[in-house]
Amino acid sequence: MSRRFSMELPEETRLERISALRGFDKAIYGYAKTLAATAGFSIKPPPPRKTVKSIDLVYQYLKSVNARDFESGKGSKEIAKQLGLSTSMVSQCLSRLVEKGLVKSEQRGRRIRYYLP
Repeated sequence: MSRRFSMELPEETRLERISALRGFDKAIYGYAKTLAATAGFSIKPPPPRKTVKSIDLVYQYLKSVNARDFESGKGSKEIAKQLGLSTSMVSQCLSRLVEKGLVKSEQRGRRIRYYLP
């Protein structure tokens, strides 16, 4: 018995065969039905998201907390936790910001704090 569905079959027979489908065959039938229904429509891709670079996030965070000296400065782990980024990513961003002169770093003992000049 073939599982092909042609429009030549009476409506009742076609509906019986469709209701008898199980598992994979039922999924494929649903997919084919969806494709047939949307054949005349074009699917547009979503608009591109504006990506914000991690380095910008770190810099903006230091500006927003008004980190201007060692006491108000933040450590890399604290920044990572607040921004939801990995500690290594934040450390890389901070080292680039220090190289560019946008952020200063100061070490006292084991603590390194980053703040704006």
